[in-house]
Amino acid sequence: FAQEWKFDPIVKAGYEIEDNAVLSIRTDEEVEIAGYQADLSARMGYLSDRKTFSFIPRIRWRRYDLSEFDSTDWFARLNFEQRMRSSTFGIRALFERESVRTAERADPNLEVDDTTDIFNDESGLVQLGGARDKVLLSPFWNLRLSDKMSVSTRVDYYDVSYSDVFADIL
Repeated sequence: FAQEWKFDPIVKAGYEIEDNAVLSIRTDEEVEIAGYQADLSARMGYLSDRKTFSFIPRIRWRRYDLSEFDSTDWFARLNFEQRMRSSTFGIRALFERESVRTAERADPNLEVDDTTDIFNDESGLVQLGGARDKVLLSPFWNLRLSDKMSVSTRVDYYDVSYSDVFADIL
């Protein structure tokens, strides 16, 4: 009957300066913005000998000196796993609602010396505004046939949609 509950709130705050907010290749069209950002999340979880559950909601606010670039981004992650005598069932879920202007950039990696090492950074000329919704649902099942053999199946449902997209932020 051993079990463990976790609650871990995380609060982050910072100041950001961006010298080319629309990623224009022309220097006469560069837009410089500066502003504050706050990030609030909470890791909630449950662990027992047979079940694992975690839920992580997150919200990020960005407020700049040019309000056209302000954003409020929402994120949620869910993991559930039920272990039985010879099988395991679980589901993973992800939801993101993020500003289009920032949604296609990779998170900063301060360890990288060469920017070509950032393989998932899709930065480019940004002429769109609005929001991107991303949903991932991934149920799985594993059957252990012996100590050395098992059978697994997993289904991934992935959906991305854009809403309120308009050209030319400024």
